[in-house]
Amino acid sequence: MSQNLKELIVEYVGTHYDPEDDNVTVEMVTEVLANEFPELISLLAQENYINGYRSALDDTKAVHGQH
Repeated sequence: MSQNLKELIVEYVGTHYDPEDDNVTVEMVTEVLANEFPELISLLAQENYINGYRSALDDTKAVHGQH
């Protein structure tokens, strides 16, 4: 039985939530990952924060003509 990671995650989340319409949403996946792997979600949040901060600094420099 060969499945890719996405299929495994969707199946796992679907089993966890057992939605009536059989649809698994990104919100459901995020919630399960946050509960099962809080350190992963924390790392992703930190990386996202740093990237956002860098982007804001780059934008500020561009607006003020700095390199």
